[in-house]
Amino acid sequence: RILSLSPSNTELLFHLGAGDRLVGRSVNCVYPEEVAQVPSVGSLFPPDYERLIHVKADLVLMSSGTESVRSKLEGYGFTVIVLQPKSVEAIADSLSILGKALGINEISTQKIESFRAQLTELTSQKRGPRPRVFYEVWSRPLSSAGPTSFLGDLITVSGGANVITDPSKPWPQVSE
Repeated sequence: RILSLSPSNTELLFHLGAGDRLVGRSVNCVYPEEVAQVPSVGSLFPPDYERLIHVKADLVLMSSGTESVRSKLEGYGFTVIVLQPKSVEAIADSLSILGKALGINEISTQKIESFRAQLTELTSQKRGPRPRVFYEVWSRPLSSAGPTSFLGDLITVSGGANVITDPSKPWPQVSE
């Protein structure tokens, strides 16, 4: 019985063929379409702990950035796994962790091999000029995806050139 509070982790769960184990999801978990059949526990901003507890999950999947929610859920006795890949390649690590936690190592290994093969094919393709990309993460203060963030890596892997080049901050504030 799994509760997913992160859209990316919900997608990984379905990718591994374990979507039928999902008993609850955040309101932001909307893909794949089948997830609409799973009860929503609302948003994490703010969290409704009664709804989170009510689904009686054995495992809670989260991403980073909600550590207070994680601590509180662990205090209630939940097993919590935080999956937050820092690069596109690190999605394979998340698949591996999830495969081990769910007891489906063979399936996750196959999915990882397929993912890595597709990623290699994508990144080895010859391309023309890279379009310059600015990704607005937040408007106030104006923040963007730096090259060391997951989104910055995604821009590069997808064939773009991130206009933010300073590697010192993954989510830098920028001026207009």
